[in-house]
Amino acid sequence: MAKKVVKYSFIAFLSGTFIVDRIGFPTTVVGCSMEPTLNGISRRDSYFTVKDIVWINRIKRNPQKSDIIAFIHPNNRNVLMIKRVIGIEGERKRFPKINDGRYFQIPQNFLCVGSDNKIKNISSDSYNFGPIPKGLVIGTATHIIWPPSRWGKLI
Repeated sequence: MAKKVVKYSFIAFLSGTFIVDRIGFPTTVVGCSMEPTLNGISRRDSYFTVKDIVWINRIKRNPQKSDIIAFIHPNNRNVLMIKRVIGIEGERKRFPKINDGRYFQIPQNFLCVGSDNKIKNISSDSYNFGPIPKGLVIGTATHIIWPPSRWGKLI
């Protein structure tokens, strides 16, 4: 009996690891920078106080402009961020805090990310830290999977 429990536990562990590493995983949205698209501040939904939980698709790793992506913060490797792609390699962008506010071309294998919330100074994104390497991209947010009242595909 104990051998079966160990065997099935090991199989479940390997299966779960494979899914999270190769296919995708759910993650909770934190903060208000992606509002109104994503709710990262606790809200009342029926009887529960909830934040949005989104599915991160790890299979699609070549983000396009306007995709919502999950990536590792370039200055803090312990932080997973969710932002919208606002610029891809080869495009010209201008950010007031970067490059003295002058236009620059986004380098190859880099992209720029921004928030959906248009209130200034509430977000950490490319307006603050510049373009991010594509290697920091974990995956693309494809669906809101919680709360049930907000289930749906992200466009």
